[in-house]
Amino acid sequence: MGCRQQKPQTELLRITAQGPGRALQGRGCYLCRTEACAKLALKSGQIARALKGKAKEPALVRLLEWMAAPLA
Repeated sequence: MGCRQQKPQTELLRITAQGPGRALQGRGCYLCRTEACAKLALKSGQIARALKGKAKEPALVRLLEWMAAPLA
């Protein structure tokens, strides 16, 4: 999302209105698991735009915590 590079879904973090996770249903977006990509996505408002008002955009600290979690 932030860097717009194409990668396998298994390497990306999926964010939905309910939080992070691949199994969660509903509107969501995929984000690289790098700090630079997270910062770029937040700065440009890409996450909020992708969620279309279904949830508030997460804080950078929260995004980095989700990225540090093991891939599921």
